[in-house]
Amino acid sequence: MVEVAEDEMSNFVKVWNYIIRGILLGVIIKTYDYSNEIPEKLLCILYGFHIYLALELDLEPKFNEPSLSSTWLQDFWGRRWKIMVSSILRPTVYLPTLNFASKFVGREMGKLVGVMAAFGVSGIYHDLIFYYLGRETPTFQVSWFFLLHGFCFCVEVIVKKYVGEKVRVPRWISGIATVGFVIVTGVWLFMTPSLRAGLTTKGVHES
Repeated sequence: MVEVAEDEMSNFVKVWNYIIRGILLGVIIKTYDYSNEIPEKLLCILYGFHIYLALELDLEPKFNEPSLSSTWLQDFWGRRWKIMVSSILRPTVYLPTLNFASKFVGREMGKLVGVMAAFGVSGIYHDLIFYYLGRETPTFQVSWFFLLHGFCFCVEVIVKKYVGEKVRVPRWISGIATVGFVIVTGVWLFMTPSLRAGLTTKGVHES
C-alpha cells in the first residue's frame, strides 16, 4: 500500500511539473511580443529557458531535473543534463580516452583525462554549431566554458576522494552553488557567442 501511494504521489508530481513547465513556456513565448523592449542579454536568458523547457516537455527525456535536484557538478553533468549527449560521449570519447590514458598515467588519473576529453569535445562541438549558425569567427569562449566545467568536475572528484565523509555539505547549499556556478559561467562564456551568432533573434522570430 505504501509503495502504491508513493507511486501515485510521484506520478501526481510529474504531471504537475509538466503543467507548470507548459505554463512557463507559454509565458516566455508570449514575452517575445515585447522583445523590442527587453534587453538583449535578458532575451538570451529567456530563450535559453525556452529551449530547456521545450526539450523537457518532449516525450523522450533529455534532462533529469538539473535545476531542482543537482547536488554537485558530477550529478549535474553526469546524471541530469542532456542525458542523451552523456550517453553518446561516454562510449565514444570518455571510455576510449580512459583506456588509452590509463596505460601511461594509471586508471584513476586516466578517468580525469577522459572527463577533460569529453568536455573538450563537447566545447568544440558547440563552437562549431555557433559558427554554422552565425558565420562569425569562433572566439572559443564556449570551449572554455566546457573546459572550465571539466576542470572543476575533476577537482570535485579529487576533493571528494580525499575528504570523503569527513565534510558534509547540506544538499540545498551544494544544489544552489552548483546551479549558480552553471548560470554565472554560462552568462559569462556562453551568452556572448550566442548573441554574436544571432541565436536569440533567430529563435524569437521562429517562435
